[in-house]
Amino acid sequence: MQHSCNRILRSPTPSGRETAESLARRTCGRRPAGGAVLSALSGVAWAAILGLGACAAPGGTRYVYLETEAYRCGAAEGLGCGLELQPVLSGIDELDGVVASGVSWDGLRLRIEIAPGADRDRVLAEARALLADEACCEIPARGAAAPGEPDRWYGADETIQLSRHEASMIAADFAAEIAAAVRLEPEVAERLHALLRGELERAFEQAHAAGGRVERLWEQLPESTKRIEARLAELLPAEQRARVMAVIARELDG
Repeated sequence: MQHSCNRILRSPTPSGRETAESLARRTCGRRPAGGAVLSALSGVAWAAILGLGACAAPGGTRYVYLETEAYRCGAAEGLGCGLELQPVLSGIDELDGVVASGVSWDGLRLRIEIAPGADRDRVLAEARALLADEACCEIPARGAAAPGEPDRWYGADETIQLSRHEASMIAADFAAEIAAAVRLEPEVAERLHALLRGELERAFEQAHAAGGRVERLWEQLPESTKRIEARLAELLPAEQRARVMAVIARELDG
């Protein structure tokens, strides 16, 4: 389903009738059209609307959700880019009126917890301004945030978990490609996989420690490549080692 910006999709109430709270949400911020509209509202519903005041957090809203396509991981399907999400979530957490923020495993949904009494619209506007995707949308809660992990949301400090998974996927792809190209023995291929995974995880962790962003990962890779080449001397003869490093250099430079 496509969601347009500044549009909240809501489900009908169970009985098909509008509750005072849902009516208040739809009416909040709008000027009544006239006597006909006013007379159609029950006294209870109208009192609920008036009681909402400045509409900072309709119905006592605690969480709001944004959907964005900007933070997909290019190395693994269904994974968010931890390095890009870390500084975004850190920035949102620093906004006045935000208790905490988190992201789903796939990087498509952000959850923002709004402090009681905070100006909801202002918080959302400032949060959107921090996102790379200008077409982000506010969406209703959908339950599970990650497959197999209901309501699991990753804060800024936890996005390293997404990056570690990304590192493992890249290492597996590298190792399989190299093993096929160089015709490595299975045991050697397994040791190469472990080496690549360890070095890539280290590079991702250092990039996170520096504040995140993919650019900081690239800054770590030259040293990672040097360490990989040094360790390969323990595993492979010079000719095979040169072929392995040629594949790694091509992938990391490309």
